[in-house]
Amino acid sequence: MIRQARHKDANAVAPLLYLAMGEIAHALCGESDYEETLKVLARYLCTPACRLSAEHVWVYEMEGQVTGAMVLYGGAQAAALDEPILRFLGRVTPFEQECPANGWYLDALATAEAFRGRGIAKGLIQEGKVLGKARGYETIWLAADAQKQELARFYGGLGFAAHEERMLLGHPYVLMGCAL
Repeated sequence: MIRQARHKDANAVAPLLYLAMGEIAHALCGESDYEETLKVLARYLCTPACRLSAEHVWVYEMEGQVTGAMVLYGGAQAAALDEPILRFLGRVTPFEQECPANGWYLDALATAEAFRGRGIAKGLIQEGKVLGKARGYETIWLAADAQKQELARFYGGLGFAAHEERMLLGHPYVLMGCAL
């Protein structure tokens, strides 16, 4: 079952967000320690109007537990949704914009390792497409790690095509889009 995240999901969702973001999670949280990074990610899930708040996170629930998560929002909202993170970090300089302003953005996607191969990520992406279309978007975008070719192949199999390469927090990503 796919549903919008709730604040009580914070401790289950935080490790999934970390799995999706890797080293970028440390930069977004201002922490180098894994456990401290998870605490900040959980805090963001409970922070209103934040890119990682529950209002922008959908989870896949299976066998009574959160087994997958995705973060979605409109590209034009990105700068405003980054404000709580920038304030927490004491940072003035905004983050690089990842998505075209007129696009629906799949910011993060992860499946718990024990549940991989069961169609959870595909199900979340399909739901993300439905949500984007219902909100009037024509394209869903994501940034795939340029160093992980298997991700580009996976997303390509779901209708995404490479658009351009971008540097995000010093790491190369491929911006990929899919018509809704």
